[in-house]
Amino acid sequence: MGNILLGRLSTLEEVVSTGRSGSFFFKSADGKYLIKSLPPEEHLFLQKNLFSYYKHLTQYPNTLLVRFYGLYRMSSKKGDVEFVVMENMFATPLDIYEKYDLKGSTVNRSITGQVEEWNPNLALKDMDLH
Repeated sequence: MGNILLGRLSTLEEVVSTGRSGSFFFKSADGKYLIKSLPPEEHLFLQKNLFSYYKHLTQYPNTLLVRFYGLYRMSSKKGDVEFVVMENMFATPLDIYEKYDLKGSTVNRSITGQVEEWNPNLALKDMDLH
């Protein structure tokens, strides 16, 4: 994390995203942190809810909610980029057999029929949960 704060961005590794949002993801060299770009409405939502989120984490330190470490906006002549620095929940010594991208919705929330062969690196969706 220190490298990022010191501007050593070459230590970041780009992570391929399969989501529709078009967000970019970068992973820190040690794999513990992710940087995710956010659309303005998600940035605003997170900003409005940070205090409640913080209170929840304080009250329930063993929660399974992802940890957010920073919410940022970088401005340049070309426009603003909003992003969050967060914990990488997959940075674990344990074997991971399935990954899920849960949204709390049933609309278009299955990869069944969309992929020809199951791949352990693919994120399953809400309706694939079994």
